[in-house]
Amino acid sequence: MTTKQDLETAPPIEDQVGSDLIETALEPEAAGNCRNGSVLKRIFCPQHGVMEGAEQQLMSETREILRMRLLAGSLILLLCLTLFSLRALIIDRFFSFEQIVTFFLLGGCALYVKYAKLPTLRKLRAVELLIFATMLIHLFLFNFQFVISMSGQAATSYLPTGIYRAAISFFALIVVYGMFIPNSWRRATLVIGVLAAAPAVLTTILWFGFPRLRPALEAALSIQDVSYTGLFIFVGSVIAIAGSHLVYQMRSNAAQMREMGMYQLQEKIGSGGMGEVWKAEHRLLARPAAIKMIRSDVLGANGNGQTDSLVSRFQREAQITASLRSPHTVELYDFGSTTEGTFYYVMEYLQGFDLDTLVDRFGPLPPDRATYLLKQVAESLTEAHKKGLIHRDIKPSNIFVGPMGVLDDFVKVLDFGLVKALPHVDTDELKLTAEGTTTGTPAFMAPEVALGKTEINATSDIYALGCVGYWLLTGMLVFEGETAMEIVVNHVKTPPTPPSQRSEVEVPTCLDETILSCLAKDPAERPQEMPQLAEMLDACHLAEGWTQKKAEAWWKTHAPDSLN
Repeated sequence: MTTKQDLETAPPIEDQVGSDLIETALEPEAAGNCRNGSVLKRIFCPQHGVMEGAEQQLMSETREILRMRLLAGSLILLLCLTLFSLRALIIDRFFSFEQIVTFFLLGGCALYVKYAKLPTLRKLRAVELLIFATMLIHLFLFNFQFVISMSGQAATSYLPTGIYRAAISFFALIVVYGMFIPNSWRRATLVIGVLAAAPAVLTTILWFGFPRLRPALEAALSIQDVSYTGLFIFVGSVIAIAGSHLVYQMRSNAAQMREMGMYQLQEKIGSGGMGEVWKAEHRLLARPAAIKMIRSDVLGANGNGQTDSLVSRFQREAQITASLRSPHTVELYDFGSTTEGTFYYVMEYLQGFDLDTLVDRFGPLPPDRATYLLKQVAESLTEAHKKGLIHRDIKPSNIFVGPMGVLDDFVKVLDFGLVKALPHVDTDELKLTAEGTTTGTPAFMAPEVALGKTEINATSDIYALGCVGYWLLTGMLVFEGETAMEIVVNHVKTPPTPPSQRSEVEVPTCLDETILSCLAKDPAERPQEMPQLAEMLDACHLAEGWTQKKAEAWWKTHAPDSLN
């Protein structure tokens, strides 16, 4: 059976085909105060100003890093090619036409990398492969012609030296790749593997193509010599692959440490398919923060369309969160991208638990506490709905509770990445997700959302909040099933069992009926607005029973570290 954790942590169901990218405009009066910023304005009003053009900045910085790598590598290879070609010409009296072709190709690549205006990442990666493919072919042909030429002039006794020199030249190319092209170990292994195989391929061609050289090759291919040369190439390849990968990781980490605004990363506190969440601290204010990011390797692993969708969704979430001011909505501090292409935003660091973890670890909540928490969520969503925004992914893991200042059990609503505008919102300020798409988490999805209907409004969030209330009171999902689709079908067709019949604790009739009203299949039969739901919760007279004294005692007993 699909567990609650599977459904809770499963990626939201979202049909991205044809969907528009949401671009939320900041409130002009708020943005104006922090635009035209000095360094101090950037520090104290960071949520504005840095957002504009962040996606373009991400792509630009990623291209510039690759451009610098390729330019440095191509110039080094040109210098080495020049020096060794002069040496071969002066001392060995050897020169080949393909050296000229190699000069032109490498020079052309260097000029393109240096002067091309806004080359795409795909083009720059193509140039990277062209540079090293050119050098591979050059070294192969050069060593092949050199060995044949020398064996004809100075007898085949010169052949072993030629083979060793070929191995050294390919080893040097491997080292250059490891030094100048930091990369993931998989891609580095593929490229370096081809380079490392070149000496063996060269020797095989000489063996089968030139029988007269076999006696000299037999002398050169003794166990001692082959094992030494093979080990030499193998060790060099391993070091180059490891170096390429380590430098890639170190550059990425250093860029994060250096470029994430004024924040110093401290420890990773979460991770998922898209990226990671880190605890951080402001360098000047010593203020703790949480940094959420999409890793650069995740962006690079997707096609251009998927990458644009991920970045746009991430940017959308940051912009929307920054526009909300409710104390029960997580606060955004900063937003941007690193030079390595890691897209991130900085939000307040919260101590405590999300409601998923809270119930999993400590069991269902008493009705007074559940009501107290639900009212705070309703306050956060009231502001969002007044601004014409539907959250669309309300679930326990997106609701955090913990001490805040002198208050305990203070709720923060997270993750506005799937937000959708209400029909009356001006689409010039907020482009909408495509109509007819299905978005949300199956275990908390309103029937009309599951059916892909276009008339989605605040009652969809009210349904999801009813599912959250059900979870708080019972420790169980409203509906369970073998698959996510079965869960969704139950939300559409199956009447819910009252929470009072599944809860370990006694659920008052008033609260029981309020939760069931939120779970009505027909949106018209639910509370129509969050303030109406809040009034219904107030009418139960339960929240006042959960006092700050009780909350403080609970946190001191169960999570004293969160009070520090």
